[in-house]
Amino acid sequence: MSRFSSESYQAKSVNDSVNISATKERISFIEVSRGFAALAVVLAHTSLVMGNPRYFGEAMFANVLQVGHAGVDFFFVLSGYIITYMHFSDIDKKNKFLPYIVKRFIRIFPIYWVSFALFLIALLLFSSNSNLSVTELAYSFFLVPQAGTLVNPVAWTLSHELLFYILFSFLILNKKVGGIIFIGWMICSIVNVFVSAGENLFIKFLFSAHNFEFVLGVCVSWLVFQKKYRSIWIITGIIGLSLVLLGFWLDPVGRRPLPFYLVVLYGGGFALMLYTLSCLHLQNKLPKFGDTFLLLGASSYSVYLIHFLVILTLAKLFTTYSVNAYIPLNAIYFMMAFSAIIVGVLMYEYIEKPTLRICRNWNQLK
Repeated sequence: MSRFSSESYQAKSVNDSVNISATKERISFIEVSRGFAALAVVLAHTSLVMGNPRYFGEAMFANVLQVGHAGVDFFFVLSGYIITYMHFSDIDKKNKFLPYIVKRFIRIFPIYWVSFALFLIALLLFSSNSNLSVTELAYSFFLVPQAGTLVNPVAWTLSHELLFYILFSFLILNKKVGGIIFIGWMICSIVNVFVSAGENLFIKFLFSAHNFEFVLGVCVSWLVFQKKYRSIWIITGIIGLSLVLLGFWLDPVGRRPLPFYLVVLYGGGFALMLYTLSCLHLQNKLPKFGDTFLLLGASSYSVYLIHFLVILTLAKLFTTYSVNAYIPLNAIYFMMAFSAIIVGVLMYEYIEKPTLRICRNWNQLK
């Protein structure tokens, strides 16, 4: 779940030397889009949990909101876009490799480990099936893919993020070698789509169809610098929105990993929509967004990491005390979703921001 910072949101265009300033207005469309993606995931998971027979047995607004899981696919495209935009000038510069790795580590792990600890405590206190081995805990702690579910169930996406970060780092070390690795990665991913890897977990992860979404984000980031293509933003917006809506219509919901045609629809659609937003942003045609939307976007990583625990905890409490006998299920749905967002925002304000500040200050002192 990468995001722009005020220090790093600067880049030079390949063709027209556009210098994008790091102002609040400049980064707002990224923050707000991240916020809406996180909100979509929260709404989808709230419906999913409520549909579980152990809780309410009725998935509220499932026909409309459970497609919100596609917010994950938007995050993958956005990560490819942001990492390329932030580090395009670092490519083929070996001295930028270590700073890149440290920044990615600080961005992902400290706050993830906080969520890991909270999930682990909840498992030990409330779950009757919490006999995790040391190996399983270690895999979850370091985001290593495994056959079972990670301690934090939504953390599987971070494993894919880390894989992309690692592969991008090869471009920073050596452009030619990194390019060869990227091309080979894509070729193997294409082969894996049509030739089943069976039960080989490593192959399925390494060459997942989600890889295409990261690369689409990379392509969009590159295209944003190409001034001659910016006039087609209306066409890309219409096609992109159409692809995403078609994906919603065809989505069987609840199936992960997604079938490849949905990866194409969601990944391609979100990439085209992101290109349109980028073009509008460069032309200063996007509206200014309120502080509430910006806060939700800034908090999106914390919201994403903690929302499932909040939803599960409330579902257990509400069913244990038969709250649904007094409050309508649709009201319970919004209470659970809203609570998950509020806890995520508080986690951002009082845990994520201070933690990141400490880590970055420590890194600067080294």
